[in-house]
Amino acid sequence: MVKLSIIIACYNAADTLSQNLDSIFAQTCQDLEVIIVDGCSLDGTVAVVEGYSSDRIRYIVEEDKGIYDAMNKGVAMAQGEWLLFLGADDRLHDKYVISDMLGSERESKQYDVIMGDIQFDNDKVRKSTVSTRTQYRNTVHHQSAFYRSSLFHAFRYNDTFKVSADYELNLLVFLNGLSVLTLDRVVCVVGLGGASSKVDYCGYAEEIAIRNKYLPRNPSRMTMNFLTRCRYVFKKAGKLVGWNFHYYK
Repeated sequence: MVKLSIIIACYNAADTLSQNLDSIFAQTCQDLEVIIVDGCSLDGTVAVVEGYSSDRIRYIVEEDKGIYDAMNKGVAMAQGEWLLFLGADDRLHDKYVISDMLGSERESKQYDVIMGDIQFDNDKVRKSTVSTRTQYRNTVHHQSAFYRSSLFHAFRYNDTFKVSADYELNLLVFLNGLSVLTLDRVVCVVGLGGASSKVDYCGYAEEIAIRNKYLPRNPSRMTMNFLTRCRYVFKKAGKLVGWNFHYYK
């Protein structure tokens, strides 16, 4: 078993995928595999992948039902002890990321999730945490989170969701009291153009649906759902008047 499986779900990613892969193969720790799930790109993405003569890359090209369906396919292929999910326009921050996050076997064997920070293309840094706040919103950026692969023995992302299926996993990590190590370390530089950057009510509605599935129906849950709707209205209004902010769930 390799230490880490990096799963990249992509579509028409020829312009950005090489930066992602370069950042992976520059790592000082190479006990890893890269799984690329391509939803039948039309722009030469496959040619980019085939330009890397590495036996650590495995890829499939087939139609999927969206990003979470593609991520599930990657999970099914993964052989690593840990899983990291990246977008094609993401890149690891520096060559020491994997060794810093997973380098100590003594520490890492105690945890189900190890997470750090992300940095957006505009240099803003956002931290990931699992805490009581996770009940209110998704507090984890998946590009910063290394999940133990055993978590996926009984879990798959709900591919009917378009934006927020990763929130379900993170909420379950909190509700089940799983062991999480949070490090003050930038893991990934993240593109600003992903699905979660759009102020679309779909993501907020999915968040509410996930919360309703797991939290008891009480005034606290009703308040959190109300505040989620308020957050959408606030950000939608800001977008309409040209406020320059990145959607952070």
